[in-house]
Amino acid sequence: MKRVYCLYRVSSVGQVDHNDIPLQRIACTEYAKDKGWTILKEFYERGVSGYKISSDDRDAIQDLKEAAENKEFDILLVFMFDRLGRRDDETPFVVEWFAKHGIEVWSVKEGEQRFDSHVDKLMNYIRYWQASGESEKTSVRVRTRQIQMIQDGIYRGGFPPYGYRLEHIGRVNKKNQPVRDLVIDEDQAKVVRKVFELMVTHGYGTERIALWLNDHSVPTSKRADCWRSSSIRTIMRNPIYTGHLHLGNAVSNSAFEQYRIISDEDFLRAQEMMDQRGPNHMPDSDVSRRVDSAILLTGLVRCQKCGGRMYGSAAFKKKKDGHRHYWNQYRCETRLRKSDGCYGQWCYSATKIEGKVLEAVQILFRKVLASDANALLTLIKSRISQTSTESIKQAAKELAEARSRLSDAENRLLVCVATGNQEEIGALNAQLPILRSDAEEKERFYSQAIKKSDDESSLLTRRTQELQELRTWAVNFDLLSHEEQKLALAKMLHQITVGEGYSIEIEFRGLAKWIMEF
Repeated sequence: MKRVYCLYRVSSVGQVDHNDIPLQRIACTEYAKDKGWTILKEFYERGVSGYKISSDDRDAIQDLKEAAENKEFDILLVFMFDRLGRRDDETPFVVEWFAKHGIEVWSVKEGEQRFDSHVDKLMNYIRYWQASGESEKTSVRVRTRQIQMIQDGIYRGGFPPYGYRLEHIGRVNKKNQPVRDLVIDEDQAKVVRKVFELMVTHGYGTERIALWLNDHSVPTSKRADCWRSSSIRTIMRNPIYTGHLHLGNAVSNSAFEQYRIISDEDFLRAQEMMDQRGPNHMPDSDVSRRVDSAILLTGLVRCQKCGGRMYGSAAFKKKKDGHRHYWNQYRCETRLRKSDGCYGQWCYSATKIEGKVLEAVQILFRKVLASDANALLTLIKSRISQTSTESIKQAAKELAEARSRLSDAENRLLVCVATGNQEEIGALNAQLPILRSDAEEKERFYSQAIKKSDDESSLLTRRTQELQELRTWAVNFDLLSHEEQKLALAKMLHQITVGEGYSIEIEFRGLAKWIMEF
């Protein structure tokens, strides 16, 4: 009488709840009885995916292999072969492994899998290739349905994000069972708004925001004992606070106002600030890298001699009475590292530099307040149009030149082929891919310039918002906190170059630059 080990597997908790394993067990028991076999042991896998999880990570498969090597059974019986797995690059070889170790592999629905011929091996592979495809199609269907749910504003389940809680508000599932939906938790929503305010308005980083919340004893979610920068980043990056549900990179096209806590403007500004402060930030960032230092122009000051960045630091001098006199200064990083290329003045008083910069900023503010609002709007429109036109012309010129170089090379190649000039043919064949790549790149630049031109209305909106900000700062700049002043200056100023004798060149950015030239 043949000894039988059975394997029962279900992929999801739902299948466990619906008694799929007892159904498999009954079918295998009756099948073994009809064949006159004796079932010695049964292996159960509950909630184990045969597609996502490798056989090397499945305890039941490893236990069965060990038992096969010890000759403990003769037949491995399953309800269907896909219970052994659904991976086309792995499961066929698992089945073949058992056969090579003298174990017959049987399925209640499909019979025995043999390996007597090449056809048997091919059928074994095709079976699991088909099972793998079914799993992939199921995965696509599930993801598609989940994306449809977020587009319809339906919460998919799971632990609610900070700022929300789950409540029964009348919705039922396809089985007519009541399900819970997201609703805003006002107490936590106040914290979310404060988090965005600390970053967008005061320029705090995620670490500093976490410290602020902990210092003010703000309660966390039930899963955390204290606030950390990672939890702040999770909040700042989650589009649900603007009413947009998401699944990975897929975000709902429409905002659902019942979920909104933060305005779109604050959310987008927070994303810009985190991106520009990140490790891959652009050097032209309009966000102050640090707002918690006493230095006002962090990241904006550069050495006139070498062009290197100047950093802020504190210096002190000990007086006769034992007290220390402190002052802030800017130092050239190149000179500090004792690198070659900078032999100019390397240390400057922060008070003198910041005083001259603030004088220039006050001139900007006076121009803003003295200028007619309609005249400034006209200036903005004309500059946007002019910049867009110049960009398109320059991109079109570079594209034409790149295409001309490519065409000339292709024509020369035809001539060389006709004359049999092998040496130049080789050189041109090496050159053509580079020229084609250059032409494709110039074509992308041209398309981007056209796209920016078509998007003039959104750029006009942003510049108009900048004008409103400038007018607000012009009236209230002295009333702003130190952090708010640093953020404002980072938006207005592009670069400050300092040379010997405190010669200072100030370069404004964006709308501020236009107004200074107006």
